[in-house]
Amino acid sequence: MIKRIVLLSIFMYVGPVFSKGICDVSEVKYQEAFNEYRENGSVSFIRTMLEGGKFSSDEKALNQSEHFQRIESSFGDVGTTSVIIKKSLGDRSCFISSILEYELGPVFMSLMYYKTSKEIIVSSFSFQTEAEVILSSNVLFQD
Repeated sequence: MIKRIVLLSIFMYVGPVFSKGICDVSEVKYQEAFNEYRENGSVSFIRTMLEGGKFSSDEKALNQSEHFQRIESSFGDVGTTSVIIKKSLGDRSCFISSILEYELGPVFMSLMYYKTSKEIIVSSFSFQTEAEVILSSNVLFQD
């Protein structure tokens, strides 16, 4: 009887962690990376975002922080971010589109999160100052 109570208690504590959807966890990971950006700059943002994935040690991918530095020189400091789209694609993938709001204008970003056997990683990402490049016309023009 005590064994059942212990097992039930463990399941009640651990169960919600495993039952969170891929997109819920991905959004939290995105927000953590953005917080790194605000606190420690674009290099830390890119490193945190790509941690554990195939690009985590790729210098070309890590150099994307230079693009964010150029954006900052034109648009000012980053202020806030919002997730615009969060879409589960299958059991292991989540597509997120977000807006990063700087002092003088927005930057739009898309990320593909993927659940490996060990963790959730970013498998691809892109960003643009033009919304129409990142967001579909369905999102831009629907009421």
